[in-house]
Amino acid sequence: MATYMTDASSEPANGRPHHRPLSELSPIVISDRYDLMTGLPQSYQLRSFSSFSTPKKLQLAVKAIYDQLEQNNWQGNQWLVIRGMSQAAIDRLSNRRDCLLGIGFRFMWIGTTGIIKVVSSSAHDLTTSAVSQYIDRQCIRMGVPDSDIVWGLTVTTPGTVTTSGKEPDNCLFPPNRLPLGGQLNGWQSLVIETGVSESLEKLRQDAAWWFQNSSGDTRIVILISIKAVTKQIRFEKWQLAPPNLRPTRQALDQLRQQPNLMPPLVQQQAHSQTAFCHQEVIVTPNSITGGPLVIPFRAIFDRQPTGAEGDIVINDQGFRTITRYV
Repeated sequence: MATYMTDASSEPANGRPHHRPLSELSPIVISDRYDLMTGLPQSYQLRSFSSFSTPKKLQLAVKAIYDQLEQNNWQGNQWLVIRGMSQAAIDRLSNRRDCLLGIGFRFMWIGTTGIIKVVSSSAHDLTTSAVSQYIDRQCIRMGVPDSDIVWGLTVTTPGTVTTSGKEPDNCLFPPNRLPLGGQLNGWQSLVIETGVSESLEKLRQDAAWWFQNSSGDTRIVILISIKAVTKQIRFEKWQLAPPNLRPTRQALDQLRQQPNLMPPLVQQQAHSQTAFCHQEVIVTPNSITGGPLVIPFRAIFDRQPTGAEGDIVINDQGFRTITRYV
């Protein structure tokens, strides 16, 4: 399996933490084809659709996951996998935000298997929104036209075939791909995915879903991993490696030394992609490590910057503002 893991949280045998700059850590890499079940925490729940004889039973199952998260200080499992779903149930979960007793969720499916990600707490949505708002403010100060800044929120995006689809936590469409007449007109260039700390491996796999299904038209995925009990928030910026690059650790480490590295602006088919974590920023009550996080302007707006426009930079002060809800 072509997945390399960072040793950001590793400790030596003597038990004393060993800290190195994040830019020196081994990159996190995914080049395998996306699999719906890969990365789920061990405590995820698996049910058959036939066990939910009424919508009320599905609502109660989701509420039980939410209640368990709340009792555990917003730690643990937030995933419910459902096999054998009907098309009517898939459509309902994709299009009706109020169908689960007011509990927030994100939904994706492949074939007849669906996954519900239960939104764990207000910090989930507020932190996600804070990233979007920070990007908005920087763009407005640079003079980006309001009409160019279009967030899709949790819009359901079909995969490369009509038998799959996914909701992000938020997403940005470049001006040349704006939805027309209520129909999607291209892929999001920037996607945000958020979850509890136990969901980080699944969020990484979901980043690969966006790259693979969009053939690289999704340029950047920002992951937000929240550990509420210690108030540690981890941000990861994922993108594709350049085409034809041999993805050795040395080659990817060299890419990670370039904070404003431009993602590939050409399409790459799923089988030839290497997705990697280009930047990680870890925010705690006492420190911020790994910043600033840079989002290349051209990558998300699909055009060259003009005038005062330039890359979006989230500095330490920005991260303090973004994480104030945790």
